[in-house]
Amino acid sequence: YKRQVHHGSGPRFKVPDAVADVRRAVRHIRMYAARFDVAPNRLGVLGGSAGGHLALMLGLTSDSGNESEDDPVLRVSNHLQAVVAYHPPVDLCQLVGVTNEPSALNFDVREAPRVSPINFASVDDPPVLLIHGDQDNRVPLDSSMNMQAALDAVAVVNQIVVIEGAGHGFIKAFHRERAQKETLAFFKKHLSQAQDLTKVPSQNEPLTSSECYKCGRQPHEQIETQNTPTSELTGCPDSRAEVPESQSTLPRL
Repeated sequence: YKRQVHHGSGPRFKVPDAVADVRRAVRHIRMYAARFDVAPNRLGVLGGSAGGHLALMLGLTSDSGNESEDDPVLRVSNHLQAVVAYHPPVDLCQLVGVTNEPSALNFDVREAPRVSPINFASVDDPPVLLIHGDQDNRVPLDSSMNMQAALDAVAVVNQIVVIEGAGHGFIKAFHRERAQKETLAFFKKHLSQAQDLTKVPSQNEPLTSSECYKCGRQPHEQIETQNTPTSELTGCPDSRAEVPESQSTLPRL
């Protein structure tokens, strides 16, 4: 099954808001798994571009919840079992800054390390699939290669698929089909045994993903759930501080 999570987007909301929103969304889905008819321990996330960035932030910064929270949603785990990211930006330090441009990236650069997936690879992360085109002029292939190197350094199960001739967004149908095929195989492997996969998205079904933090279009995520039956890091200090969901500027679910 698929569940779409719509998060706040620019220019009103910034990247840290979006990260807090989707982290809370996973908790909400798990808390109400029976209502959504999903298996709470078989959750995967898929996103592209800005959505790929959020997918990685979800997978690499998850926690088991905090029993001391007054808010019952924040007591619930937001752990994921698989992450798929298409052409994701992974180091936001060189992308953000306060300007006159209306954008989700228009925030204090000092906050960038907290929302840069490259800083959060750890041994307990879920399996990650990165899919990137070698002709991507918006988010260069090096972004995924650097992310893979960070995952390899801490022995996280991961895979990278480089689609020859593909640009950003996999505009050509056969590039999208290749990405979808790799995605389904990855989720099938990591979310369930083959005989349990009775409901999966069709390979012909378009995969919805976030386009770009800069463009101002409404981004959204696909949370995949399964039932049972380009530059080096420079000038970016490492930080593993979490985005405080309880301080999100958006209304709670």
